[in-house]
Amino acid sequence: MDTLELGSVHPTAVISTNATLGTGVTVGPFAVIYEGVQVGDRCVVGSHCVLGEPTGDFYSGSPSQTATTTVIGADAVIRSHSVLYQGVIAGPGFRTGHLVTIREGSRIGDDVQVGTMSDL
Repeated sequence: MDTLELGSVHPTAVISTNATLGTGVTVGPFAVIYEGVQVGDRCVVGSHCVLGEPTGDFYSGSPSQTATTTVIGADAVIRSHSVLYQGVIAGPGFRTGHLVTIREGSRIGDDVQVGTMSDL
């Protein structure tokens, strides 16, 4: 098993060319970061996480569906298998447990922790 160093992106991660990663961001294996996502400095995105997941409109083929920005503040830790939909805004110091789902349009303050297997 290979190790992941802080401040690195695992080669199996898929990151849109229109996503923005701050300095010192760590992205784990098989993570997906969609277009329009902004990840703050020193964040850790665990394995199999999805940031900026499209909403149901995307899958219906609606031509009017446009991506909304997902913003993750500095020093966040998003643990494995968490999914944050388009339009989520999370402040600095945000943390998730494993298997967390945060639906579109959610606004999360600074230093908020969301527990394992939560669905907001």
